[in-house]
Amino acid sequence: MNVSPPKWADQFLRWYCNPKYLEEIEGDIYELFERRSETKGFNLAKIKFVWDVFRFFRWSNINRANSKYNSMNQFILFRNYLKLGFRNIKKNLVSSSINIFGLAIAICFAASIFIFMDLQFNMDSFHMKKDRIYQITNYVEQDGTEEMWSDSPVILGPSLLKDHPSVEAFTRVDYRNASVKSGKDVFDELTILVDPAFFEIFDFPLLSGDKKALYQKNQVVISRNMAIKYFSDTEPIGQVLSFKFSNGQIKKMSVGAVLDEYPYNSSIIYDFFIPFENFIDLEPGTINDWGYLTDATFILMKDGESISAIEDRYNDYVVLQNESDPEWKITSFYSFPLKDISTNSWQIVSSVAGGGHPAGYIALIVISLFLLGMACFNFMNIAVVSATKRLKEIALRKVMGGVRKEIIEQFLIENLLQCFFALVVGVLLSYFLLLPWFNVMVPEMDIQFRTSDPWTIVLFLVGLLLGVGLVSGAYPSFYISKFDTITIFK
Repeated sequence: MNVSPPKWADQFLRWYCNPKYLEEIEGDIYELFERRSETKGFNLAKIKFVWDVFRFFRWSNINRANSKYNSMNQFILFRNYLKLGFRNIKKNLVSSSINIFGLAIAICFAASIFIFMDLQFNMDSFHMKKDRIYQITNYVEQDGTEEMWSDSPVILGPSLLKDHPSVEAFTRVDYRNASVKSGKDVFDELTILVDPAFFEIFDFPLLSGDKKALYQKNQVVISRNMAIKYFSDTEPIGQVLSFKFSNGQIKKMSVGAVLDEYPYNSSIIYDFFIPFENFIDLEPGTINDWGYLTDATFILMKDGESISAIEDRYNDYVVLQNESDPEWKITSFYSFPLKDISTNSWQIVSSVAGGGHPAGYIALIVISLFLLGMACFNFMNIAVVSATKRLKEIALRKVMGGVRKEIIEQFLIENLLQCFFALVVGVLLSYFLLLPWFNVMVPEMDIQFRTSDPWTIVLFLVGLLLGVGLVSGAYPSFYISKFDTITIFK
């Protein structure tokens, strides 16, 4: 019967233990093992032996000298592998350049698509109260088909605030086309009517003026772009703009505030914010009409309150709307969280937020993975072909005592070095060429080389480097390292 202790535990002890203490510790635990085997059984003795090995794994017993020596050796080897990598890139400049630039193009697309996807899935995340903001949409059945619409009764917001203590504020959004005049300059613009609480619900940065300007019927809040467009270098606050709406009404309003540049991940971007109080003049007799629909209604729930507290009462409002407009029957209302509006805007007819269909996102991901796969495959082929020029080097290293593991490490590090250069080139291509080109082709979007969290892009690029490096370099490294020395020399 075999009465020896577990070999792996004994090897672990010899690996970490300081040679000064190894003989003494090993003698003690072996003696204990033999005694326990006779008195308590072999299985229990094995368990106790493993426990003794780990029990002596203390800082005072660790062979730090060897550890430091091994670490130094590993560092020297890594440095030499890097030197060899640089020399081989320089020596095989043509094939290395093909590898690097081919992979760089794939990385450029992958990084750009990742940034675009991060933008889409973190849209409107800069609003401090985003978890408490909801848009009240509605389902409408027409010709046997049910669709979700952004439009909602104009009186819905005030009714929710009045009937439910859990609602803190509301704002409506109503589109209005108008001819805007300043001095001799006249432009056709899209304006929106919003309630005064709009800038209390949403956190858009302010450049100048007062966000409470919407509490004044004759004041307007404009974007920074419109301030430059209409007033150039002149201070816009207090300047008067004339609005001529489609029904012929003309309203003169002074600029009460100017918004700063919109955050890059905002799905709600407009240029003129007019107090909703003007709606009474533009649409007389409809402010309390359940049958009149405005383009959107947003509500802000009080801190700690759940939206389910008001959803039970939605049916009452459905009845009121359907009685007022039997030809446009709403089947139900739905509370859409702000953080989900952009990614689901394709489901909402006349959505006030930008977004796209998930099929487009999936297609972009597939294209990115396909390009990376093709680049890695091309990389492997060129690496294997290039290795045939280094057969004598591999054979000589084996003759001099080099083991297969070291050769694999060398080729993997050389491969990672080329992938690193490809990553740098790919990131530069994305930053200076692809994303700016995309922004020019699609002016409605402004995609910047950034993510919602700075560490996200760092982790992605590191993961991309390691992933591409291992996928493209594993096969060549293992294939090259198994070449037989005698066959090579023959």
